[in-house]
Amino acid sequence: MFKSKVVRSVYSITKSKMLSVAADYRYRVFDFELHLNLFLSKSLNPIYMKLKIVISILLLALSLNFTYAQKFFHGEITLINKKKLEGFVNPPSRPGDKTIKFKTGETAPARSIKSDSIRMIKLISEDGNTGTLVNLEYRKNQNAFLIQVIEGYASLYLTGDLINIDKQGNIVPVATFVSGRETPSFEYYIQRKTEKYPTIIAIVGSTIGLGGQGSFFRKAATTYFKDWPELITRLEKKEFSQKDVEKVVNLYNEHMAGK
Repeated sequence: MFKSKVVRSVYSITKSKMLSVAADYRYRVFDFELHLNLFLSKSLNPIYMKLKIVISILLLALSLNFTYAQKFFHGEITLINKKKLEGFVNPPSRPGDKTIKFKTGETAPARSIKSDSIRMIKLISEDGNTGTLVNLEYRKNQNAFLIQVIEGYASLYLTGDLINIDKQGNIVPVATFVSGRETPSFEYYIQRKTEKYPTIIAIVGSTIGLGGQGSFFRKAATTYFKDWPELITRLEKKEFSQKDVEKVVNLYNEHMAGK
């Protein structure tokens, strides 16, 4: 079981403040729900089960404050053919959504664009930050919109079960409770420009636990960054954990830029 302090520290580190104060609040809600479910699952007492239902409804109501699935945001869509569409975008609510809505102006009619014709979506928040969703083929014949956290020699992406946009227009990944998985889980993917598919480099909030998450990250990272022996040594000495994934990728990109 992971603690809320760890969760906030992990998710508060993003490019261009993509995870805002609203996102931090949302993760606290999900962390509270995690502890609640783990506790209540150990008891079959009807009173506890009713309490679980009531609190789940309250949590759902709270989460609606950060859900704007039908709202359009100022942004830009880059198509596979490199054509760019500037205007207002109704972004995907799930990584695997098949269509995206777009309109040229606030009062213009909306039209649907198939996801398989989209390369990238950029959203500009009210405070001027730009959040980027990239349509990646993360497995053979399987595409999804992933949040771009770092762009460089090796680009880093973050994904959850849902994609939310907060009141300021910042992209917020959301992990939920799903069948077959005990806890919400976020995945970091990494990909060099020369690679066809991205690689999972870190899993945060999964059932493998904090210790397991650290081991998974170090094993994946030592394999992926084998072209920089010094970094491998630091990873083997446990200088970095899964919460340092962005720091590690930035260090790697800086190193490769000097070559």
